[in-house]
Amino acid sequence: MIPSTAFPNPNWSQELSVDELLASTTAGEQAVARGRVAVVGVLFIVQIAVFLSNSSHPEYRWGVMVSGIGLSVALLIKQLADRRVGPRNLPMLSSLYDVTCVTLLHVGDLLRDQASIAVNGRVAFTLYFIAIVGTIVRWDKRVCLAAGIAAGVQYMMIIAWSYAIWPASPTSDVLAYGGFDLGVQIERVITLVIFAWICMRIARRGLDLRASASRDLLTGTFSRQLFIERLHEEILRSARARTHLCVAILDIDHFKLVNDQYGHHAGDAALHAFGKLLREGLRRTDMVARWGGEEFVVMLPETSESDAAEKMEHLRRLLNNYSIDVGGGASVKLTVSIGIAPMLPGADDVDRMIKAADQRLLSAKRGGRDRIVTTEVPALP
Repeated sequence: MIPSTAFPNPNWSQELSVDELLASTTAGEQAVARGRVAVVGVLFIVQIAVFLSNSSHPEYRWGVMVSGIGLSVALLIKQLADRRVGPRNLPMLSSLYDVTCVTLLHVGDLLRDQASIAVNGRVAFTLYFIAIVGTIVRWDKRVCLAAGIAAGVQYMMIIAWSYAIWPASPTSDVLAYGGFDLGVQIERVITLVIFAWICMRIARRGLDLRASASRDLLTGTFSRQLFIERLHEEILRSARARTHLCVAILDIDHFKLVNDQYGHHAGDAALHAFGKLLREGLRRTDMVARWGGEEFVVMLPETSESDAAEKMEHLRRLLNNYSIDVGGGASVKLTVSIGIAPMLPGADDVDRMIKAADQRLLSAKRGGRDRIVTTEVPALP
């Protein structure tokens, strides 16, 4: 008998691993990538306009070349983010890239012997904060922390370099931007670190909220919205890797009778027990979500249709062999109808796969329930 009166702990969201959550938050990286392309693209256009106004100036020619390289890198990162083909740590690498680009602006001032602009200028230094803010939407405190540490360390190197080449007598940039004040520079570094810590806390809170929205509290399974997002990503990955992918929709048979005969609390207990059975009976790489009511949906990566049918048949028989405790000394036995759809040409998007699985689920119900319907195996009694 499966006990079902113990509902998920309020801290159930901790069951969702950080990596699983971060894998579903690619929208943040894509948004930052688009913003990066827009900003660098504008800078590139400005550099071209300046160069055309005075093409003989070597510094303007250098500016066009540098901004052009920056735009090329930004477009590459955007392509990797949009196609989800970049390295798993792309958010970390792109954030460090943003911080380093800001540091290179300071390096440019130092190479022109303008040390005061490098350490006292406000525009370039403010860009550090913009780069760190962009880490929040990655929902990864590790990225925030790494960007903050990188900004602090790199800026300290700028401080040391500036001090080493500081002119003995005031130059035009020193007169315009001020002298070297070590106390001010320490304050700047501390401000960067504190700001990164604040962003890290915001990202952590955002990740917690993401976890709360990613699980169905009653069954402990994933939410419908997160399942759709992950299925879309898995369809793209499977298409690139040419691997199998299947989706199964499961519906508890005659579930309304449980509510009518034993009450809604008993129905909740049965749903919780069924969700637990699914979570424990599937691989870690599989994904199960509550689709609505007594319907559940399962994603089976790198699984052929025949293997998916075999796995679902195992779960169906497992459910048939158990009685579920619904409280008050009562127990119920449940059966489930299942429809399975593989990823096929012409049926390789979320809507079509779900629709195909739902149609086969309907066939399973019409065929007498407590069975599985696939394209390969019409019915498993």
